[in-house]
Amino acid sequence: MNIKETLFIKFWGDKGLEAYYLDSYLSAFYNGYPKENIPCITEEFGLAYTQARIEDKLVKDGYLRMLKSSGIGFVITSEGKLHLNNGGYKGQLIDKQLSRLSLWIGIFAFIISVWAFIRTF
Repeated sequence: MNIKETLFIKFWGDKGLEAYYLDSYLSAFYNGYPKENIPCITEEFGLAYTQARIEDKLVKDGYLRMLKSSGIGFVITSEGKLHLNNGGYKGQLIDKQLSRLSLWIGIFAFIISVWAFIRTF
């Protein structure tokens, strides 16, 4: 994990950590080849996040698909590759928070303009 990812996790907290796990696991499949026995990405932190939960989320969202032949292992889907190219779960988290921030800035600007208008009388 590099400094940029560490700062992202410190800033966003548990949501950022979960997004980091999901993106890291999904990016392990980015080359398009089916994979089995992916090393656990959560051991680095010693937290209670489980790899099974991450796999279930990615399969449910349609970004990973289980191998049909053996039933063990996964392969990335086209939606998964597009999702990573668009910023992944980390990008979604940032976009959501920035849109909320822009809403509050708009409300604040509206209140100031109404106050300035009323003050002119």
